[in-house]
Amino acid sequence: MRMRGRVVLGALAPFLAPHHKVLGIGCGNGIVSEQNRDRFKYGISGTDILNYLRTDTLFRRLRNGLIDSGPREFEVGPIINASHHIKLDC
Repeated sequence: MRMRGRVVLGALAPFLAPHHKVLGIGCGNGIVSEQNRDRFKYGISGTDILNYLRTDTLFRRLRNGLIDSGPREFEVGPIINASHHIKLDC
């Protein structure tokens, strides 16, 4: 998991700064979100369809395509590994 976190950190580095409020979309267990938070020192919450967190990351539940949050609560929403939730109409 640490290697995956390093790859994600490298990809996100040009786009994130300490002042950002970040929502990790499809955060899963929260380990990569926690690694990002510790590296970039930004505020982060996670969202997913169920709370699988194994970290102290704040959680916002995703229900019916809506995130339980206030308007403009977040500035950045990286989606790292959530494509398996997309339904294809083929």
